[in-house]
Amino acid sequence: EFTIYQNYPNPFNPQTNIKIKILNSTQIKLCVYNSLGQLVKVLYNGHILNGNYNFTFDAKDLSSGIYICRLETLQSSKSIKMLYIK
Repeated sequence: EFTIYQNYPNPFNPQTNIKIKILNSTQIKLCVYNSLGQLVKVLYNGHILNGNYNFTFDAKDLSSGIYICRLETLQSSKSIKMLYIK
């Protein structure tokens, strides 16, 4: 139903690209969390059509460390780890 690819570049400084593939139109939420599980940024929240999408995450105001990008649909979710190095 969907795929979230590993971000590139990874590690990144300060921006990275997150590519997703949606097979069927659906409601999604694409969020970034810090290593404590706190929400850092909502990249997208809403209905999306099938296709390939690219989102840019800018961490210039954040500290170095591991961040989790989570893609959620109504049926399931998948996550990737991202490493930010200043």
